[in-house]
Amino acid sequence: MICRRRRMIVELKVSGISFGVSLANTTVVALMYVRCINQARGMFHMLRVDKNSC
Repeated sequence: MICRRRRMIVELKVSGISFGVSLANTTVVALMYVRCINQARGMFHMLRVDKNSC
């Protein structure tokens, strides 16, 4: 009984760690995606400004 409970705790810890890692990976990917979008928007804005100046 005690061994089973301990095993459950270990499994919960492992699943929690894996969940935290996946969450961190998702956050990093989202931040990279937002950064890329902002860069693309800035480049597009610069191109638009260049067109208007011409």
